[in-house]
Order: sequence, then structure tokens, then C-alpha cells
Amino acid sequence: MPRDKIKVVHLTSVHSPFDSRIFQKECQSLASAGFDVALVVPHGKREVVEGIKIIPVEPASGRFHRMTTTARRVVRLAARQRAGIYHLHDPELLPWCGALKRQGAIVVFDMHEDLPHQIINKVWLPRAFRPVVSRLVKMYERILLENVPTVFAEKSYTVSRRWIKESVDILNFPKTDLIDQMSNESGTPAGFKVGYLGTVTPERGSFRILEALSKVQGGGREIEFDCIGTIPPGHLRELNDRADELGVRGVDYVGYLAPTDGWARMAQSDVGLAVLEPIPNYLESYPTKIFEYMSMGIPSIVSDFPLYREIIEKFQCGILVDPLDAGSIAEAIIRLMDNPDEAAEMGARGKEAARSHFSWESEQEKLIEFYSRLLSSKGNSRD
Repeated sequence: MPRDKIKVVHLTSVHSPFDSRIFQKECQSLASAGFDVALVVPHGKREVVEGIKIIPVEPASGRFHRMTTTARRVVRLAARQRAGIYHLHDPELLPWCGALKRQGAIVVFDMHEDLPHQIINKVWLPRAFRPVVSRLVKMYERILLENVPTVFAEKSYTVSRRWIKESVDILNFPKTDLIDQMSNESGTPAGFKVGYLGTVTPERGSFRILEALSKVQGGGREIEFDCIGTIPPGHLRELNDRADELGVRGVDYVGYLAPTDGWARMAQSDVGLAVLEPIPNYLESYPTKIFEYMSMGIPSIVSDFPLYREIIEKFQCGILVDPLDAGSIAEAIIRLMDNPDEAAEMGARGKEAARSHFSWESEQEKLIEFYSRLLSSKGNSRD
């Protein structure tokens, strides 16, 4: 069947309309390949963007409302599209997808995170309950995904899920050409600036970064910090209080920006930070921000985990640090401040590596081939 006759609907009750993986990468790649693509997502209006139909659902008022009412509405709206392929991005959508399967459509699940591992560090769950909930989620996955083709955002997710019959690894590498364009348009910062791009939480190093900045500024050095990404309101208050206690200056909590705006802002930094703490979900997964920093041509300061070390040491594109030691992070910042030529060389090596090894262009071909294989298999089963 020609691709321009195949309707594909991506569904999310959690993510933003222009999420980097869902919209910028997967939906746009599929539309460029000739599929008729729609996205059902919490949003304020129905519109067509880059050839992709945005079908809005009212945003949820809270976590429980999102996991029940919003998830059900997302699936119901998607079912009305009568698509050939439905691509789900959130575990909470799986219990409601029976209506999609009854249409005879292909249902695909996109595993962005290892949820059983992630549950262990969910602060909204009482600590004593987390191991039990993690085991229940593992059982939930086994029941709901056994016959669902699955896209893994990380290779490590496959290790405990060999029972999934149809799967493919589609790694979350950046669109290097687009990021390069944003970088070229971003201009040059006036002073030395470190940046962070991504969701802001203590587990991702938010407090430790402030402590490191305090040590750098305490030595009489001027430095600025751009923190770009979603910050829970309560945590933002904690960070502002902590910055006041430490006397840290020049911090800008930018908040969430659309991907292209975020990349342009981040590209103004001299150094990118990825000092995630050593929890299971981070130890076994690449943070996309590392590859984005590489694509921008800026050096990274990165947690010294075996998975990350493999990239940083091979391509000599950053400095590895102990993410639990603010002094280690501060020393890395000072080294790059004092050695601009070394920093520039790291950035150049990272940019070349991103283009040749870690570009979305290679991953999009795997996604399109996966879709083609599923469609071919379905066609053969009807013969």
C-alpha cells in the first residue's frame, strides 16, 4: 500500500504538542516519508503544523485526572481517525487501547523510559511503597505489551523484555542539521556561560550545580547560568532560596521553551551540563542533552557513568565528573574557563561525532523500516 494512503496517529496524554521526540523527530520523519500523520495531544487548538494534524484534547488538571479521564479521551479521539497505525507514547494509554485494536489497526508502543526503574525514585510515592509499585508496573507491562510492537528509546530497555515479539531500538539522537541551524543563528554570549537543557529536578543535579557555581564565583570568577526546561513550581522556590543562601549570581531559570527555541538559547552557552545522579534509570540511559550539546559544538561536563564515559572518552568532547561532588563540577568549569582553546577543540570534536555517529537521520530510517515491516506482516496475514 502506498504510504500516502496510510494514516498514522501518534497519541500522548503527557507530552507537549511539539515534543522533540514525538513531533520534531518521529511525526515529521513519517510525514516526510509520505505517511498521513496526525497527533492527538493536550493542546489549546486544532491546527496543522509542518503537515501534521494536531488534534487537541483538554489538558489534565492533575496526575490522576490525566491518567484516567485525559488518557481515555486521547484514545477516543484517536479512534475516530480510523488510522492504519496508532503509535502510543505513554503507559497510561495502554489500558484504553482496546478500541484501536478492534478496528484492526496496528498499535505500537513507544517506551521513552524504563518505568519500573523510574518508579523507585518517584518523590510523589511514599518510599516504602516504591518497590511494590515497581513490581506491579513490571507485571502491568508484561500483560499489556506482550503482543504490542514496541519502540525502545534505549537499547538497555530490551534486556528485561525479551518476551516482546516485535521491537526496534529508535535512539533519541538529535536532528543535527536543525540544531546546527539554531546554533548558527544564536549569536555569541558576552561572558562565560554554562547551560543546562532538560527537565529540572534534584536527581538531574539542580542543587549540585548551584553549589558548584558558588565555588566558582567564590574564587572571584564571573559566570552565568542558563537553566532551560520545565521546573515544578515548588522546586523553583527551593532553588531560588538555595541560590540566595549560597550567594550565587547570574542564574536565569528560563523555564520550558519549544525545542528550536531551547536549542537556540542553549547554543549561547560555552559549556553544557549533564550531571545526573547515579540512579538506575540514568545509569542505563543516554541523556539526549549530551548529544544536543555535541551537535551545538559546545563541550560537556558529564556524570562519570560507564555508559556516558564511553562517549566522552572516545570522542574527547567533554569532562567527566563525580555528579555528587560539587567541587568536581566546579573544577571542570574552571578548567574550561581557563583553557578556551581546549574547550573549542572539545566542542569541534563533539560536533563532528554527532554528525557522523549520533544523528537522528539514521534512526528515522529504522522507524520507517519498522513500520513497513509491520504493515507487510499484517498484509501477509490477510492473504
